[in-house]
Amino acid sequence: ESHGEYDIVILAAPLQQCRISFFLQSHVDTAILLPMPLNGMVDSDGIDADEHPLFPRSLPSSATRTYTQTITTVISNGRLQHKYFNITESQIPQSIYFTEEGKRKEKIHSISQLTADGIFKMLSSEKLSRDILEAFFGSDCKVEFIKEWGGEFGGAYPDFNGGGENSVSTQFLLYDGGVKKQARQSSGAALYYVSAMEASVSALEISAIGAKAVSKLVAQRIGILHETKVKLRDEL
Repeated sequence: ESHGEYDIVILAAPLQQCRISFFLQSHVDTAILLPMPLNGMVDSDGIDADEHPLFPRSLPSSATRTYTQTITTVISNGRLQHKYFNITESQIPQSIYFTEEGKRKEKIHSISQLTADGIFKMLSSEKLSRDILEAFFGSDCKVEFIKEWGGEFGGAYPDFNGGGENSVSTQFLLYDGGVKKQARQSSGAALYYVSAMEASVSALEISAIGAKAVSKLVAQRIGILHETKVKLRDEL
């Protein structure tokens, strides 16, 4: 089913979760669809393509990494059991963050004390059993709220796997099918990607920054923004 023709498409969902297949019409036979090469590919007979390479670069592994589920649990009437964490009562911190090994063992990412009267918030990869809650907060604790983040088609944020190569960001420009007409303007189809930076850090603020960056790049492409290359690079 056709939804029309567009000069520019902006993908505002993670590649892993968007459930979209990207194809191009063959130059030989328009009835044939070929997989769209992503990551800045230029598909043109022109010699200039706005400084993007003629052949596609492979997408970084971060573009195919899985997303992890996160569950928020809020409890009241809790008292952190310091002996469980092998610390004294005077050493109890306001927040506890688990290492990668701790996450695998306990299935918990963090514990934060929200109020002095025993309200705590936990982030975990699985729903926490009553036995675990009592081990952490005593038998009198009460569950006030549970929220599972991440729906049927993926989790809440990328599984960073300790960083490294998995944290290399994808390009904002996934596909460029045009040639440069003048100055910094390009003509032809383009696919931009708002979630490019999620490989390095994931938050609502990062999505907003990605949207702003893509908006500037699109505005520059169609000729309504004329900032210098250096200024635009510094802002992005």
